[in-house]
Amino acid sequence: MGGSNSLVTVTILKKEQDKSEIAGRLQHLMEANFPELKSVAGWDGTVTFRDPGNNLELLNVLSGTIDASKISTDPGLRLLKSIGKSSLEIAALRNGSVPRIVDAVVTPDYDDVEPLLKTMRSAGIKGVVSGGLTGVTGGFRRENCRWLISIDTSRLKHFQAAEEYANAGPGLTGSELETLANRIGMTIGHFPESFADSTLGGWIATGASGQESNFYGDIEDILMGTTLYRSDLTIRDIPSPRESSGIRAKQIALMSEGRNGIIGDSTIRMHKIPEKRTYASHFFRDFSAGIRFIRGQMEFPAIARLSDHVETAYMLELASDQHSRNIIRTFLRAHGIKYPGCLMVTVDNGRKTWHRVKGAANTGGSIARKWEENRYGRPEIGNWLWTKSLTPDTMETSCMWKDAEKLYSESTKTFREEISSLGIGGIIMAHISHLYTLGPAIYFTFILSTREPETHLSQIRDQLENQFILNGGSVTHHHGIGSYFRRYVGKEKLNILRMLEDPVLGDCS
Repeated sequence: MGGSNSLVTVTILKKEQDKSEIAGRLQHLMEANFPELKSVAGWDGTVTFRDPGNNLELLNVLSGTIDASKISTDPGLRLLKSIGKSSLEIAALRNGSVPRIVDAVVTPDYDDVEPLLKTMRSAGIKGVVSGGLTGVTGGFRRENCRWLISIDTSRLKHFQAAEEYANAGPGLTGSELETLANRIGMTIGHFPESFADSTLGGWIATGASGQESNFYGDIEDILMGTTLYRSDLTIRDIPSPRESSGIRAKQIALMSEGRNGIIGDSTIRMHKIPEKRTYASHFFRDFSAGIRFIRGQMEFPAIARLSDHVETAYMLELASDQHSRNIIRTFLRAHGIKYPGCLMVTVDNGRKTWHRVKGAANTGGSIARKWEENRYGRPEIGNWLWTKSLTPDTMETSCMWKDAEKLYSESTKTFREEISSLGIGGIIMAHISHLYTLGPAIYFTFILSTREPETHLSQIRDQLENQFILNGGSVTHHHGIGSYFRRYVGKEKLNILRMLEDPVLGDCS
């Protein structure tokens, strides 16, 4: 190894646009729940660590395959390419614990991918594939590696449209992909919360679900076929509506989390941009009433998001002033609903689905429109919370309708009991985010005030995950398993996953 071993400082929290009004309201809310914030030192979102130096032997091997201009040893970039956005990773970095950092970042062009993988196989180089780095499951973690590189897909951005589908590169971000589709009057229809930064390759690798999945489907419904580059061979799907000729690259790539190969250009469905959007907002007396209403429906809007009373209260506090909240309070009282109730926002493409909802107070479309304007803003709020020395996190699951109410109540109850036993402050809230005829996906958000974020996060996450499983929930609905959830997956399934792994992209041990 060569290098100065000097100190390096890196900003790991994305700097967001200043929204002082929302920040002021958020400050007020957090201080009301966590009075200790007034005396706790904040954090600027930076990490300082020692430059690990350069592995000259590795660089010499790589330079024989790929141009030196596509290889970076910048220590700050190497750290950023070694972590995702999970709260466990951020908490560790905030406490000064730096993970195994990749030895180099390689950014190949299309022609470089196959020879790079062959060189890695012959030389014993391990790799992790990186796109938008928005993963929250510890999927970039690799231990005990002799040589470890990050394979950055940001140069792989081909796009070619054909009728109602397109061939697109894995390095395209959601915003880039949607802009290209919009230019020809089309939409991809995939809008995850990480839309601005997450990539097509990342969506496929994690099995992602967008906010309008009720209408357009999940990523497996959007994806028609792909190319998968492995160190032993390359598999290419022929674009077709359906095929029954054995295993396809699409099936090996989906939910592989970058372990089964490097995802290349993919064929994805597109749809015409809706001519009209319709909006509605309804308040139920409680979360169970909302769940029962949704369960009884045969048709779903493109977006239907039902928040529990805690999340509803926070949404109203952040999005409206006191006068507006008083109007809502009076309106709900007239309908026999105790403020804040449970808010359901719906957005549909040209239809008026669920504009008349029995047992709920209809407040029109303005709240839903406001939600849509700010629907990618949760990461920004999360970054703000980190700088105030709070610890935010999210976990999600899916279940059958018969289990939804109990799963929600048992999970939130367990959280409250756990923070009480630990003697720390905390808030938990939830919303239903995606709908299926057989059941919903439920998304939990929680905030901790603790001086031991790593320890307490691990304990609480474990308790919540166990509640999901005990109450009929899946390990995860759309985040993937990464390294944090693998222990909750059955050994038989893990064995199959290992069989599909490309040896250069799997674990090092």
